[in-house]
Amino acid sequence: LRKIAEAEQIKVTEEEVFHEVAHLASHSGQDVRLFAKRLQKSGSLPSLADTLLRRKTVDFLLQHAVRS
Repeated sequence: LRKIAEAEQIKVTEEEVFHEVAHLASHSGQDVRLFAKRLQKSGSLPSLADTLLRRKTVDFLLQHAVRS
């Protein structure tokens, strides 16, 4: 998936990461800033960004899939 993302120039923006952090914080009933700080402190933000990149790449593939 990473090679496809690179070839298709699929990227994850800081804004997309922030929106995902906000969504996760809201879903778990936590303050967004505190939740983001915990993710940053634990080193989980790069993993979250990677998850978003995989999701965007799969979405791209599904949108461009050819049915036979």
